Amino acid sequence: MFNYHGPFADVYYSLFEEYETLYAKSPEKFVEWKDIKTMTISEILDPSYGYIEVPDYVVYLFGLPIVQRMANLKQLSFTYLTLSGANHTRLEHSIGVFHLATKVFTSIRERLDDFSSENFEDLKVLLGCVALLHDIGHPSFGHSLDGLSGKLREIIRSGDRAGLITTGPKKLDTLLGQYIITQNEQMSEALKQVTRSKIKNPKIAEFFKEAVAQIVL
Repeated sequence: MFNYHGPFADVYYSLFEEYETLYAKSPEKFVEWKDIKTMTISEILDPSYGYIEVPDYVVYLFGLPIVQRMANLKQLSFTYLTLSGANHTRLEHSIGVFHLATKVFTSIRERLDDFSSENFEDLKVLLGCVALLHDIGHPSFGHSLDGLSGKLREIIRSGDRAGLITTGPKKLDTLLGQYIITQNEQMSEALKQVTRSKIKNPKIAEFFKEAVAQIVL
């Protein structure tokens, strides 16, 4: 759980406390890695790309409250007020990004004769996690609040006694995303499970979570 005090905590709690509390009260009701192999879900019906094949680690991450939160955030913010069909969510968007990113990555390997990496599957999982989680830190209303987000970031940074800000992200969503991926209890535990189960190269495994956070930025 989030234990930092100060302006960062105030902003974080106002955005994510509901989902932290939901997970903390009954984490046993959420999917565990050991249950993934018994599940039959392998496809998601996407409105743009049709049926998308989803690997086990995506099914696992998809079920976390902190990820499901994105289902309540409109990707296009207030655009739906003038374009009634612009209602898709950041979760739908993230699934689409996952699909396209991993598809392009696989296509590159197939098209380049000299692309033969023994770490291909590890890197594909890394890319998949990055694609799925790239919007994980977005506040409500998205980019409509970019001006305010920038000001909040400066306030947060001035009170960052815990040294959370190491890479200097320029927007609030990237700052919160970095924190969630590296420090949030449910996300940290989930990425540990993915690393243990999917990543074969020990060097990639050692810094997997940090790599996801840095690429997301």
